[in-house]
Amino acid sequence: MGAPGGAPTMGAPGGGPMAATPAGPQAVPPIPVQQKALLAIGKQAGKAGLTMGPHRVLMVGAGVSTQERLGQALSARFNPFGGKVRVDRVLQVRLEGSPITPFVLSVPYSGNRALAHELASLLPGTLPSSLSLVRGAMGSWSSGRFEGPEGPEDPVAEAASDEFEIGDGVEWNWEEGKTIIKLEWGLQAVPTPEGQTLHVMQTAKHGILSRGFGLDWYVERQRAFRDFLGRYDGTAAGAPYWWMEPVSLLATDWL
Repeated sequence: MGAPGGAPTMGAPGGGPMAATPAGPQAVPPIPVQQKALLAIGKQAGKAGLTMGPHRVLMVGAGVSTQERLGQALSARFNPFGGKVRVDRVLQVRLEGSPITPFVLSVPYSGNRALAHELASLLPGTLPSSLSLVRGAMGSWSSGRFEGPEGPEDPVAEAASDEFEIGDGVEWNWEEGKTIIKLEWGLQAVPTPEGQTLHVMQTAKHGILSRGFGLDWYVERQRAFRDFLGRYDGTAAGAPYWWMEPVSLLATDWL
């Protein structure tokens, strides 16, 4: 969602709380489908050995009516972030456990439909440059390709390409009936001014029969990325760069 570009417009990573303001996203009560999702998240967290922390629903756009066709919602613009999906709410849940770093699950909604979600954490240490895992030439049949600000030839991207665990298991297609949303990215890691890394992964739901949010999957991806981070000296050489701006920027006050 969004367009390739430089610094985010919603605020730089590590820049402090991004709580709702009169001009920004407002906290609203969860609708029934989101209440049901919270119950599912709680069960999945328990199975993964995680503790479910605070949760909230942020209103980020005009409401999508139940009469609005899916095609209309998906062809509209995702404000204020840019992109091609009209999202009106984002459900966010903070999850904790030992020995992981706490992370936030962000689930965008278009009306009653939960779209591809994100999982984000603030990890100690930084890479020399920002890193993205983007959709590969073979789409959902591919594991994606790593790129840095200078493209796939970026040294950090080349190093990440040898680390399968970092991006393993991204579900690249969100599907409902005959409608498919093709995810453009699966991972973004951006250094912060405080010498940390904002680590964000995006995926459609996991599983065939029981569709889950992949909480245990993200725990493993976070562990693998922490190991990868540990190989660098923590000095970021370039400015933060987002391939596409994630909704997880709305959760930095909980990281």
